[in-house]
Amino acid sequence: MRAVSPSFIGCNLAFADARIVVYGIPFEGRVNLRKGADAGPLDVRLGSESIETYSPALTRDLEDLAMADIGDCELPDGAPPREQLDAAREQIAAWWRPGLIPFMLGGDHTATVPVIEVLAPAFPDLRILHLDAHPDLREEFLGERYNYASAMARVMDVVPAERVYQIGMRTGAREEYHRRRPHFFPMYPMLTGHPVDVVRRLLPEGAGRDRQDAGRLPGHRRRPRRGRSRLGSLRPYRHRGLLGDPRGASGVVGRAPLRLREKSRIREYSAPRLYEIAFDLNRKGEVDFLVHCFRRFSRRPVRRVVDIACGTGPHLMRLADRGYAMSGLDLSLRNIEFLGERLAARGHRGELVVGDMTNFRLTRPVDAAICMQDSQGHLLTNDQLLAHLKTVARVLKRGGLYVFDRYVASSWTDPARRWSWSRRRGRLIVRASFSALNDVDPVSQVFRERMTLEAVENGTRRLYRQTHLSRMVFPQELRALVELAGGFEFVQWFFGFKPQQVLERTRHPIIMVVVLRKK
Repeated sequence: MRAVSPSFIGCNLAFADARIVVYGIPFEGRVNLRKGADAGPLDVRLGSESIETYSPALTRDLEDLAMADIGDCELPDGAPPREQLDAAREQIAAWWRPGLIPFMLGGDHTATVPVIEVLAPAFPDLRILHLDAHPDLREEFLGERYNYASAMARVMDVVPAERVYQIGMRTGAREEYHRRRPHFFPMYPMLTGHPVDVVRRLLPEGAGRDRQDAGRLPGHRRRPRRGRSRLGSLRPYRHRGLLGDPRGASGVVGRAPLRLREKSRIREYSAPRLYEIAFDLNRKGEVDFLVHCFRRFSRRPVRRVVDIACGTGPHLMRLADRGYAMSGLDLSLRNIEFLGERLAARGHRGELVVGDMTNFRLTRPVDAAICMQDSQGHLLTNDQLLAHLKTVARVLKRGGLYVFDRYVASSWTDPARRWSWSRRRGRLIVRASFSALNDVDPVSQVFRERMTLEAVENGTRRLYRQTHLSRMVFPQELRALVELAGGFEFVQWFFGFKPQQVLERTRHPIIMVVVLRKK
């Protein structure tokens, strides 16, 4: 298993103390439409940070549960689907035991197969409840038996069809609907009903019943009293039959709703404190990767490091905490002043410079340079990027490293990526949304980034918005520019901050991390 950061919300325990184990299978087989399912475990974990651990509807808190996030299964890049699934099965079997509740983050639907292969031998009467829009029962799809459209067919290779309950399907291929299985409850006979009614039948006291006539499914009416029957319509709040009304009693607590005093500033973002809170993500994995590169690839001991386009210093501060002598460069005076206060508060000192990354100088040369969060993207032409590379080479000592990350377009039809999350510090809540690779110009390779920060504190709402142009470079183009700039030799590149994932052997990379060395 590979450690990940951030972990799923509420997973605060070590594996040895957990009863519920969260883990990811970043698997994606052959795809005929949009790709990206292998990024699912990461995106789910990031999304989980935007919600609270407490559910007022259930009066339960995730932090009261014995939960651990043990990371992701490591899958062999470029291997056939069955070989990747075998790798996942072996890793799950190495840690799972009866009494542990596994909670898997996918991955396309086929990621279910190795999980069932591990669990089924321990539960002879294992029943599977499948809620989906599609049956996923094709024998093969796109020439592959282990495919998202064949996931449940492969599950039924392990668990007999008599113990698989499929509910709520609204469409599929003819072969999927004609396949014999006793517990198939598609959406179309249910009309104005809801799958929850069928699920109630399948709770322990009713799990062994034979299938009802489709016309007698709970919630079904042959002749609706009024209105028009809609195929697959789901009634709001029908889940309360199982969970109860999440709103509780209808009485109103308090006579007047909270009115936020809004100070909306639709202008360039200029609030370092809010930015620092919003982007106070768990950067430990990224800094671990940087230290790994310093130790493995540098031809000199790395003691002094410059963080280019350092912003509020998420990486600079963590490297300073690890004993590196840090310098920081940023175009924003407010960021540099804010970062100076942060360094002083932690007892650190460093050279902080307000300047342009295409032409700057430091009082002393450094052993390594970093430029994180695709900050090179602000350089909108090859000439600017060449000037930047020459400037960085000038401040580095011979044998020192330059490590930076860049976006990679993993899709041509819809490359845009969007993230939303929230952070709380004291009484201040910061909600952030960020999107990149919008409106890509395929000739100039320039795209638009958008960021919004919403801050709510003591009833006052502040809104900051920023939009600016950025530019992507393609991997081979970047190598050519590095050679043209002179001063550096190419060392290696990776997908994300993962030393084991070399870029060439990675499917659909979103971010490339590049390591250069000063000649």
